[in-house]
Amino acid sequence: MVGLVNHGFANGDKDDLLRLYSYKNKKIQELKIAVTTTERNRLLSTCQNCTISEVNSFDHFVNKDEFPEFAVHPKNLFPSCSKCNSYKGQEWREHGQITYLNLYLDELPEEQYLFVNVEVIDNDVVTTEFYLDNPNGVDPALYGRIQNHYGNLHLCRRFKENADIVITALENTIRTYIGKLPLDDIVDLVIENSRRDMEYFGYNYWKSILEIALVNNDDFIEMIVNG
Repeated sequence: MVGLVNHGFANGDKDDLLRLYSYKNKKIQELKIAVTTTERNRLLSTCQNCTISEVNSFDHFVNKDEFPEFAVHPKNLFPSCSKCNSYKGQEWREHGQITYLNLYLDELPEEQYLFVNVEVIDNDVVTTEFYLDNPNGVDPALYGRIQNHYGNLHLCRRFKENADIVITALENTIRTYIGKLPLDDIVDLVIENSRRDMEYFGYNYWKSILEIALVNNDDFIEMIVNG
């Protein structure tokens, strides 16, 4: 794909090809449903670029303006949220390398490369800071693409902005079990459930990374117990 050369369509021919694509087109909507339906016949409506927002557009993995011949090619249409679609822009390769992940086709590493620092301030305010690192030896070329993908889509910042949803839900879950189960058992259950989500959503699924970091943070657990 890196060496892909466009056909050279221009003017009226190019315009005609581009007009074939419309997100609201019935066939395009049928494709979206087919691509986002899991093996268990469940509709996965979350954008796989960010795993935050709802799918409400198709991203053209290979830029349709550069390659109008792929404007409606099924393998070039990636269900996406409009925010990721706008952040991604036109560039998809640089210096002979693809610069974005395709989370429907790429085989991502099981090694952890997404991390989060958790801090509890004044005993009741939880702050988070997501970041990428490669202590586990992910292939450098792939890790470079991961860095570009996360950086251009502003994923670490967006995870931080959405962290409170995870934090609040986890606080409520732990409080539900306090007094019914030993605290260590509650922590083990949270970690077990988070790891199951990782098997389904990916080993660097930001919500699971955050949940595990939270229950391993003594200040966070103390805040809940004493809250």
